Amino acid sequence: MSPNPRPRMPTPLSYEYVYDWRIRSALFRFHIGSAEFIKLSWKARLNEMVWLLVSAALALLAALTHQWALAVLATGLALWKAVMLVSHFLSLRKAMFVLRESLRQKPSKSIKLLVTDQGLHETDGGVESFVPWPSVESFFLHRNVLGIRLKNGLWALVPKSTLSASSSSIDALVESLEERAVPRASYKNAPAHTMP
Repeated sequence: MSPNPRPRMPTPLSYEYVYDWRIRSALFRFHIGSAEFIKLSWKARLNEMVWLLVSAALALLAALTHQWALAVLATGLALWKAVMLVSHFLSLRKAMFVLRESLRQKPSKSIKLLVTDQGLHETDGGVESFVPWPSVESFFLHRNVLGIRLKNGLWALVPKSTLSASSSSIDALVESLEERAVPRASYKNAPAHTMP
């Protein structure tokens, strides 16, 4: 005899939440929606660091071998790269604060998500969307955000912090996803495209 299977979560599960600046800020912090920006940023920083280290090593080697002209040139290059690295860091920090402020100025919107045996039904601004379960690829749960990745590369994001009191629990949705063998993914794998 086989053991009794675990009972399925009762459906439908209903969620109503506000998509506002907090979730947009979370997207930025999780590097979702800004993945290319982050990659370019790190690539530029690493490039500056390599040039800084190579020129500093060259300056040291030239000074030890008493090649003063080369030592002065390499020291100048090392100083210039150090200034560029600090400047790049400060520019990115300023851009981050400007981006966060612009995210806060966008209007909030109310979204309804209904989880049934057939799939996910989302209502956003009067537009209804349906995603059948076979089109759900993976999900992540990080801090106060549940992300559901679709096979077309988009994400449905459910912020726990803005759920209405009448909504089902996030844990029930996670359990429902796990029952349907939807794999759990890391939020760092989230792409730039989202479906708010």
